[in-house]
Amino acid sequence: MARRPQDTTYPDWRGGMNTKLAPYLLKPRELTLARNLWYDARGQLEKRPGYVKTCGAELSPPAAKVDGMHVYEYESSNSVAVSLMFWRNGALYRDTDCGVTVPSICSGFTAGVRMRMVNALNNLYFTNGTQNGLVNNTTAFTALGLTVPASAPTLAVGAAGLLTGTYYYKVTYEYGTGGRGESNPSVASASVAPTADQVDLSAIPTGGTGVTKRHLYRTRANDTVYYFVTTISDNTTTTYSDNTSDSALGDELLDDNSSPPNARYMAFNKGIMFYAGNPAARKRLYWSKIGYPEQVPTDNYLDVPVEGDEITGLAILNDGLVVFTNKSFYVLYGASNSSFRFKVSDAGTGCTAPDSIAVYGNAAYALYHHRAFRTFGGPPDWLSDNIENDWLPSNLANLRSAVGIVFRGIYLLSFFVGSTAYASKNGASDDTAANNRVYGLDLVLKEQAEDGQETAWFLWNNIFPSVFAVKRGATVNDETLFWGSNRSTGLTYQLSAGGTSGAFADDGTAITIRMETRAEVGASGRSTGDPKLIKTWGIMWAILRAASGQTLSAYYRFDLATSWSSFPIASKTLEADRGQLVTARFKFPGQANGVYAQVALEESSTSYLLIHTLGISHKPLRFFNN
Repeated sequence: MARRPQDTTYPDWRGGMNTKLAPYLLKPRELTLARNLWYDARGQLEKRPGYVKTCGAELSPPAAKVDGMHVYEYESSNSVAVSLMFWRNGALYRDTDCGVTVPSICSGFTAGVRMRMVNALNNLYFTNGTQNGLVNNTTAFTALGLTVPASAPTLAVGAAGLLTGTYYYKVTYEYGTGGRGESNPSVASASVAPTADQVDLSAIPTGGTGVTKRHLYRTRANDTVYYFVTTISDNTTTTYSDNTSDSALGDELLDDNSSPPNARYMAFNKGIMFYAGNPAARKRLYWSKIGYPEQVPTDNYLDVPVEGDEITGLAILNDGLVVFTNKSFYVLYGASNSSFRFKVSDAGTGCTAPDSIAVYGNAAYALYHHRAFRTFGGPPDWLSDNIENDWLPSNLANLRSAVGIVFRGIYLLSFFVGSTAYASKNGASDDTAANNRVYGLDLVLKEQAEDGQETAWFLWNNIFPSVFAVKRGATVNDETLFWGSNRSTGLTYQLSAGGTSGAFADDGTAITIRMETRAEVGASGRSTGDPKLIKTWGIMWAILRAASGQTLSAYYRFDLATSWSSFPIASKTLEADRGQLVTARFKFPGQANGVYAQVALEESSTSYLLIHTLGISHKPLRFFNN
């Protein structure tokens, strides 16, 4: 009696891409390829949204990649304003409306060097290791660090008063907005020696942009310690008459408001700005006074304890600080200078790609050589075992340029995959040696995985990010993804909203999706799932949510053949309105026999597509002869 065909059905693909194992060893919910797709909440495959230029097309000159990007949120006129900030050709641009007017805030910085940015106290702080600064919501640029007065006041004996003895004076600048604070003092003035007189001060120095007040300090008679005299509540007055008795002087002058060190990395937490990556002290973590990011006392630092470690990034996790190095990562414990200590979380895993670091929930994500991992503050949880074979053509130099971010609960990681060295980041060859792939890991689906294994990886192409940024929304679905091009165009892009109402074109070009199943051995059963049994493969069908007029193409191969074959009727024109489910059926050719069958779907259009379910029918033909 002839056996009836049996069906294998795939209701979802929450197992994601797996390029580690041979296709016939994959689990039923795993794929060999999910390109330009991502997963919905049920683990079904959805076409990714397309993208549009946000700004940059109007900028001149064009030949420069984007070296930094940040979503800057700040208070303005009793509301929260948002600007997309990006660095290009050594200049900082501010895009408030994604329109044609994108003014440059400052320029003259080194082009082609990563500039990293942090929000703090309504200011945007930035640094590249040798150059730094901040901007505020008025677009004013200021170099990082509080300028010290270049001179001391001039002194003279004045009218009759309370002072007798020898006195010296110093002056400081007060930067009155954005938590900038008080500078270190000037040099000491020349001495003055009144006898029951006042002291007249002249030529009191005035400061530059941002200085709103000046503070005067003086010694007691015949002493060397300085104490507060008065505040000059403007930046214009240059004279003052001092008749303050020694007993009426204020607090002692604290000479510990030094400027921040050169740094590659910054993080702001609990009012403290942390700095790391100083080219002259690569193991050292510095920190500011609480509430004053630009005041870094000279003894505010710790060195990571392991010889050969070099700090490669910082992350705020669970209200604490994670310090990544090239070989390890640490958690900073304590709440003050005297109590800050490093605790090593893992001594064998570090971060080799500083811009791969991202935080989501109570975990930090990063790349260590060819492996992605996350940490909850303890040992690493490896994430990429299933996908690393796809990454191995990349050399380690290329991987150090990887960029990552978490967007809508997905860890996106981009780098250059290929044997070509990532040598020219700014030249004409960028188009062939730039970050050319984006891999995504759906963190929500991963947490739902029953076996706890790596899950829900996918791949996007035709996106070339040098840096990512995300504008957060009221919910995770309201988030907006931006990136800067690492090609020579120097443009910035924004992912469309997506969903069934989104745009599905990459700057006007149709998106091409492709999915490839595992090599299917057959349905579960006493015979048809036997890997020693040759089957006759009958029909493949796909249940889809699509727009009318889209064309779906289907391919197959048996027993891991080196090439794919088209079905006899290779493509189907879908006849459905968006939001409706439609079924596309493809019949295998006559004598379609094989132990394993692998199928693929491909579609290219500017319309939405959801692959809801896929199935294959088959029946046994014969056993192999052993």
